[in-house]
Parts: sequence; C-alpha cells; structure tokens
Amino acid sequence: QPDTGAFGKPDAKPCPDARRETSLRSGRAGVLLLLVSVTLALLLQLMALPDWMRSSRPYWVPMVLSYFALTQPGGALLVISVLAGLGLDVAFGTALGQHALANVVVVYLIARLRTLFVLLDTWQVMFALVPLWALYVFVLFWLDGLTSRSADPTLRWMPIIATTLIWPLVYNLLKGIQRTKRED
Repeated sequence: QPDTGAFGKPDAKPCPDARRETSLRSGRAGVLLLLVSVTLALLLQLMALPDWMRSSRPYWVPMVLSYFALTQPGGALLVISVLAGLGLDVAFGTALGQHALANVVVVYLIARLRTLFVLLDTWQVMFALVPLWALYVFVLFWLDGLTSRSADPTLRWMPIIATTLIWPLVYNLLKGIQRTKRED
C-alpha cells in the first residue's frame, strides 16, 4: 500500500485492482470511523458539565465533521451531517433542522474549499476554520432569532475558542486512527 501524503492523498498510484481492493477496505473502515466519531462527538456535546465550564464547551460535532470534510469529502458526509444535526435538534429542543442546516453549510463550504486547506499546515487550518465555525454559530443565532428563541451570547460564541484550541488534538487523533486503519 502506498505511503499517503497530506489529507490521505496517495503519493504514488498503485495498480487499478490493488487500488480498488484498498479503497473498499479503507472505505468501510472510513465510514465506520466516521460513524463512531460522530456518535462520540454527539455524546460529548450532550455530556453534562459544571456551570463554570459550560461556556467553554467545544462544538464537538462541527469539529469532527470538519475533519471528515477535509479528509473524506463526499455526499455521505452531508447525509451524516444532517442526521447528526437532527440528533442535536432533538436533544437540545431547538427547531427541527436548525443544527442540521448549520452542519451542512459548514461541511459543504469546507469540502468546496478543501483544495485550499490541503496547502495549509494544521495550525493554519485551525485558524482558517474559525470563520466557518463562526458561520455555524451565526446560522444557529439567526435561526434562533427567527423562532424567537434566545440563548446566552457567552454560551453561543465562547465555544469557538475552545473548538479552535482543541482542533489540533482532534485532528491528530483522528488522523492517527485513520493511518492505523489503513496499515491493517
């Protein structure tokens, strides 16, 4: 199996039969990793925190979806983004589709801008994702306004900082897991 470069792009092309066999194995492993990661992100998002930590809870689901939009963009990721968003809507009691729309907007934009992100280092990607995570928050803020629902601005905007600071850890963890799955 060839050594892979940034974001899982192969450096050398294997023969077509080997590539198809490898993509089938890594495809199943990739989908499994995606589903497990998004499920874990949903659980982390719903985990109870003390009051003093509530304002610094990272946006786990958009962060994990951002990683997969950078490494494995595709139509299935948009479907999973919608389902994860609907799960957050049900869990938080927000308008059905609110988090789903915010997730899809962020994942779509990251997938479209992926060619630019590939050129950046991890720390540069971290800062380049901040406006997209802010857009996620703005979509939620805007839809809350349309539905006459208010939220504490600190609880809404401060998690962007926590998400940004945790991004390199999550990125390297998921990248390491993906590499070990590919080597198996």
